[in-house]
Amino acid sequence: MTNSADSCARSPSVEILERNRFSMVSSWTDAIVVSRTPRGMFGVYSRKQLDASEGGRWITLGQDTGLATPVALLAAIREAECLTNSDVEWDEALPKVAELDWAMGAALANALERDVPVPPKAKDLPAQGRFRKSDVVTVSVPWDNEEYSLDVPIHLWAEVCAGKSLRRRSRQHYEGTHFGLTWNFDITQEDALVVASDEGGGDWENSLDEAYIHGPEVFGLNMGKLMVSAAIKDLVEGETKCPYCGSREDCGHLLLIVDKTFRNAEGGVLCDAFNDRWSDIVEQAGEDFDEGDAFNELLEEVDNLAGVIVPVDQEGAPGMSSAKEMYFASSKAKAAEARRRFAAE
Repeated sequence: MTNSADSCARSPSVEILERNRFSMVSSWTDAIVVSRTPRGMFGVYSRKQLDASEGGRWITLGQDTGLATPVALLAAIREAECLTNSDVEWDEALPKVAELDWAMGAALANALERDVPVPPKAKDLPAQGRFRKSDVVTVSVPWDNEEYSLDVPIHLWAEVCAGKSLRRRSRQHYEGTHFGLTWNFDITQEDALVVASDEGGGDWENSLDEAYIHGPEVFGLNMGKLMVSAAIKDLVEGETKCPYCGSREDCGHLLLIVDKTFRNAEGGVLCDAFNDRWSDIVEQAGEDFDEGDAFNELLEEVDNLAGVIVPVDQEGAPGMSSAKEMYFASSKAKAAEARRRFAAE
């Protein structure tokens, strides 16, 4: 494994296939497999399938195990890219790394200057084993030339980042006087944090970006801040993204964008075939033709090929609003197969 990744010829970009031990695959015969042990150690395996004349079995070109840091994991993946002559699609790979270990996924995203993956649900966080039950996120706000702080347990912070409201109490001290503060968190609101004093005198109301957020630190990074920043970005940008790779552009998983109100496909790998079939259906329709039912029947075919459907409500001028849906396949290979099957009908 002495070749530089930059010196290697590249095959088509890679694709994520599995979840807890996933493959970054550039073709049917090359694979980069990433795994994680319960103790948080990663492994990267470069594999190739021999042709039928050589037995058709998979062989391992190289492997790196016991990878404990983002630097080590990234170096191993770069090496594997070289050995398999492939390029990792990081927009797809980072969310999959985050499913195994969100802190590692966040650290890789930070190193690669890409968007940090959305943090895991609170119920999934302990299973990753990266954070301790005693870990807290410290939130501080400046108020009347003072700074008041609250420690939020990491599992509750994950719930805040998932959009769940949280109310906590703290006791403070100022010029010999003790008083209480009520902290209200809700990232779905413009004023995501409202802090009220028992003494009155007005509340501290602002976005979480205006508060100081710190801890716990993993890989030298402020995970509490990264968690909420990723969650806010995801919330602000809405749900019109690929549920598999996180892309908000036209990705290889996108089967179809369809306007159900105006009955027209607007994008995705099935777009042209869908519109062609719909035009044929309308042209061949008889007198008792129910356009709505016929359109829904055609959509059912797409539904059967898709893994996830994401509704998109779009508001326009009066009388111009429309309801759209986006249909996604779980892999590019399945999207290509869906295109073949749909066009063959």
